Amino acid sequence: MTLPGVAELKAQARRLRAALAASGQTLSHSQSLELLSAQYGFRDWNTACAAASSIPAPSFAVGSRVCGHYMQKTFAGEIIGLSKLGRSGHIRVTVQFDQPVDVVSFDSFSAHRSRVTSVIREDGLSVSKTSNGEPHLKNETCRLNSSAAVPSGSADVQSAVIAHLLIRTERLHDFMNCKESRGILEAVRLSGRAA
Repeated sequence: MTLPGVAELKAQARRLRAALAASGQTLSHSQSLELLSAQYGFRDWNTACAAASSIPAPSFAVGSRVCGHYMQKTFAGEIIGLSKLGRSGHIRVTVQFDQPVDVVSFDSFSAHRSRVTSVIREDGLSVSKTSNGEPHLKNETCRLNSSAAVPSGSADVQSAVIAHLLIRTERLHDFMNCKESRGILEAVRLSGRAA
């Protein structure tokens, strides 16, 4: 059984206490913490709390916006799946890309990926590597500005995010079918190329 963090242990103890109270058994909060600690194999709450505190909090969460490189191609996307793998510190992450990423470097052939699952370390770099030694996946968290992801990394990641925003702008333009917005769209397109 994987040991969750302290906050989750306390939440589980509250749920245990509420469930027992519903069946007519009264239990103090400290007693529910002690019972929960025993369930996880610890002698008392203090020991369980110390063990749970030593587990580093994941730097990524489901729903987080991420940017980075997959197979040395830039991407922006959202984490849709996340699980910690034992005590190794490795994390299995599933990322849904905003735009498919062509993972082939050969000009005459393409293979696009919209979603990938990879095992990463807590620094966001995948454990598996390409033949030239580069990690398959390099994740960076993105700062949110309004509803758009603004990357905290390199210029090529910023270009990927600008491309994503351009596609959204083009969809909005098509929906509105407005002549005045063509000039705005062209200005946005030109400013994206300049970055």
